[in-house]
Amino acid sequence: MGHLGIGGVTIRTGVISGAATWLGFVATTQAMNYSFGKAPAQAVLTDSGHWLAVLLLQGVAIGFMSAS
Repeated sequence: MGHLGIGGVTIRTGVISGAATWLGFVATTQAMNYSFGKAPAQAVLTDSGHWLAVLLLQGVAIGFMSAS
């Protein structure tokens, strides 16, 4: 998030970065791994949802620390 520059790191940009990281790295990787293992869709949604929540909270924390 350093590419946003001074004052560019906010809670909003933290959440956006967390969601983009999840979509680009976590969701795609887990979808491929779970589909290869023929796991049920509920397992993919549960595990991916957990990581979405983690990355969003991390984005909020980083944005909050930079905004204050």
